[in-house]
Amino acid sequence: MKGAVIKDKQAEGRTISKGLEKTEKPSLQLTLDTDIKKAQDYLAKMEFNIGKDKTGQFLIDGRMGCLTSSSLIIFQYKMGLKLTGEVNRETLAAMEKCVKEGKKYSNIMNIEGRDLHTIDKTKFRNGRYDESKLVKVASAEKKPGVLPEKVAVAWALMVQEAANDPKIKISRFLLTGDISGYRSYEMQKECKRIYGRNAATPGTSNHGWGLAIDFNVANKRSTKDDSRGVRAGSYEVEWLEKNAHKFGFKPLLMPNPKFSDGCNRYRENWHWEFNPNFKIN
Repeated sequence: MKGAVIKDKQAEGRTISKGLEKTEKPSLQLTLDTDIKKAQDYLAKMEFNIGKDKTGQFLIDGRMGCLTSSSLIIFQYKMGLKLTGEVNRETLAAMEKCVKEGKKYSNIMNIEGRDLHTIDKTKFRNGRYDESKLVKVASAEKKPGVLPEKVAVAWALMVQEAANDPKIKISRFLLTGDISGYRSYEMQKECKRIYGRNAATPGTSNHGWGLAIDFNVANKRSTKDDSRGVRAGSYEVEWLEKNAHKFGFKPLLMPNPKFSDGCNRYRENWHWEFNPNFKIN
């Protein structure tokens, strides 16, 4: 289902968040944090890709950016930990143990990974997902977004794959804001109030199932800009066109999905949806 058409996501996401302060539990703001630095240090020693600074050293800055967030989620998944997307004592203890045992990224990636909570639309109402099964995922704002376990792991694996491309600006794979993954029913109502017909009817959005991501891509465009459909608009979206299916994601295209030159005709070039039946390797 179509999500809200949001051009300036950062400003407008804050508007929605503010409007929900009385009804939504506040999200943890992932900023400078000594525990995040500890996790980054362990992840670097295990050779996870958490990013590097200008000198080529691993980026240990205490910020939950795209690469740290994705590495953390993958580590929790592979080590059979509770998937939270947050640094906690259990995760730090497991990381310390792996470092002491000399385990590296390649060793950890060979682990099968624990069972993931499945997304069964017959077992919950749109916008009423079991919040204990939601995983915090880094966004372009201070507040993280949240995704169901399976979607979060797929996103994390895709981010790490994209980071291998030197042309990619990895921050474009962040969620745009805290409303850019799963949206509660209350969030959907607020989107509808603000965006009117450009937002899905509350209770029908794929965001309400936790099956949609709005990426922090450059040149966000939608049918609000051109009713005939829009083009990719950035190298990162072009990368998604070629690779997102390998991780269970597909774009939101027009009924006539291609332009005459064969390029994708998008309804929203930032909005991508996940197949709940996709099998994560």
